[in-house]
Amino acid sequence: MHQPAMHGARAARALRAAVSVQPTLCEAIAAKNFPVIQTLLPHSDPNGTSAEGYSALMLATSQSDHEVMQLLLDHPDIQCNATHPSGLTALHLAVTDGDLSTLNMLIQRASGINLNAKLTDTNATPLHFAALHGMNDKLSLLGRTPGVDLHARTSDGSVALHLAAARGYPETVLRLLGMPGSDVNVTDHSHWTALMRALKHNELDVVRLLVGIQGVNVNMRDVSNRSTLSIAAATDNIALVAELLLHPDINVNAPVDVQGATTLHMAARASNAPMALVLLGTPGINVNAESLTQSTPLHCVAQTGNARLLWLLLNSRQIDVNKRDYTGATPLHFAASHGNHDAVHILLATPGIASDVRMNNGRTPLQLAEAWGHTEVAETLKAHEQQNTENRR
Repeated sequence: MHQPAMHGARAARALRAAVSVQPTLCEAIAAKNFPVIQTLLPHSDPNGTSAEGYSALMLATSQSDHEVMQLLLDHPDIQCNATHPSGLTALHLAVTDGDLSTLNMLIQRASGINLNAKLTDTNATPLHFAALHGMNDKLSLLGRTPGVDLHARTSDGSVALHLAAARGYPETVLRLLGMPGSDVNVTDHSHWTALMRALKHNELDVVRLLVGIQGVNVNMRDVSNRSTLSIAAATDNIALVAELLLHPDINVNAPVDVQGATTLHMAARASNAPMALVLLGTPGINVNAESLTQSTPLHCVAQTGNARLLWLLLNSRQIDVNKRDYTGATPLHFAASHGNHDAVHILLATPGIASDVRMNNGRTPLQLAEAWGHTEVAETLKAHEQQNTENRR
């Protein structure tokens, strides 16, 4: 007589189990179970989120599930601007995960959608996402949509153009430059332009494109006073530097650091002969350019002792082999004091070299070599002076 009660308890437990395994709306969308979605949606919160914080619309958008998206967008309570804790919206996901028609569907059908929604940490908008990933068709769709802020900035001040240039997307850069109000010289918070970004990341195709844009400023400086050319030279990419030097407005002799050094000084200090060769071939290059201490690239090479680079400079027109810095030191003084015997030998063989010039403190190259214990260099200088004495007799 207790059997019916037992059957009733089992039935209740079965019912509770069935209810407990009933998927949520988000789970049904993730599983692409359309019949269950249709059943659940009238009785569910259309803005409910998954365990990971994604709304139902975000999940459907990331799958480009237009049928489910339509159901959700038709719901009177849908919040199309619902955000993930990171700030992601359905529109961000339409750019990264959806197809072009998905993005267009949201733009056209989602009433009141925030076209310029920003991530919490970086302030990146959907347009930034499109530029960052080189999604050109989506970028163009957003660019021609009224209300999209083409000049929106991320937390470091980057606009979409900066992101596309740094990632190396020439077509994306070109499309952005074709949008209303675009500025090829727009700067971020560090005063970096798109050209600077492309140079830093060794994106030659983008550099070539930007250098050819009318109005591009190839002599911009960042907040640290670094020039565009110095940023290119710092990459050690000869092709980048050569591309920049082709621009008719480039100032190849402009100071690139707080010491007043030029790019040729930089190449000389780094013993970068290939870079120096490119620079020396640039019209208007000043091989005797002075830093704030009045030292020239030749002083720098004499100090480092790079023979190949020394030959390159000495073979340049109008090189002043006896140029003095603020202490009165010539390149020969530098080579002698640093014990660079090969450099001393090459300099002494240069027509017009003055081996007995005295610094402001009265010291000659020979005296410096002796003071620093560079015996071989001192012997070479002595022999040279003796030969000069004999030649004058």
